[in-house]
Amino acid sequence: MDNSTVEKIEQSRRDRTASHSRLLENSSSYGHFLEVEKSAFTPGSLTKRTKELMALSISIVTKCEPCIEWHVEQGRRLHFQNPRITAILGPRNSTVHCCQA
Repeated sequence: MDNSTVEKIEQSRRDRTASHSRLLENSSSYGHFLEVEKSAFTPGSLTKRTKELMALSISIVTKCEPCIEWHVEQGRRLHFQNPRITAILGPRNSTVHCCQA
């Protein structure tokens, strides 16, 4: 993967972190969004792993790069195997190559 792709992904992560902090400080509704997200990803009828795969798939369909990056990262924390992520994103997606363990 070339350096410009890696830098783009890293910049997106920095932007997402900065936006998160800004929203926590300045938006009364963002906290409610985080509560819904936490509730949605609590294990229940579906495992957290299944929910993350679904969220990753939705992120791809909506073409939300920051969401894709976030859910690939969450998948790694849940010990997704790279072939499972690659099966969803496709073998040429730079996010997968960047986020592989």
